[in-house]
Amino acid sequence: MSPVVGTGPGTCYALTYIESPVDQEVWLMFGLNGMWGHSGGYRSGRAPEQGSWDYEGGDVWLNDERVNPPHWPFQSLPWTGWGRGRIEIPLTQEGYFFRPPVKIHLKKGMNKMLVRTVSGPWKGDLGDRKWQFCCMPVQWDGLHYTEVKGLKYHAR
Repeated sequence: MSPVVGTGPGTCYALTYIESPVDQEVWLMFGLNGMWGHSGGYRSGRAPEQGSWDYEGGDVWLNDERVNPPHWPFQSLPWTGWGRGRIEIPLTQEGYFFRPPVKIHLKKGMNKMLVRTVSGPWKGDLGDRKWQFCCMPVQWDGLHYTEVKGLKYHAR
């Protein structure tokens, strides 16, 4: 990490603007803390609670409105500690590439996208999180993902 952000636990925000040539409904692929979703690859980590994107407090907003997470097909079980063998059942749809994206509305013109990602312990567990996320507007036909044509991205 940069000297400004540091290397210890904390919360980071990422802000960008997406310019859309038209008002349109698109899909958002969004995931936090690496490719394995809830725990960065550790099977004994906590899964998201219903109404949350992940257990660590990550979130995403579009034009100052929270983007609602999917309904998770599993329960977030109590923390038992790293390496104790507890396995969430089932381990499905946690990584953003394993689940359907969520529908979002891009207005014509500039759209503000804000992401919060957390590093370090959260809600009483001792897991170390990563400041890592994926946030991609896509076209989706129920099986295939493609680029949303005409979008421009502006980091400010």
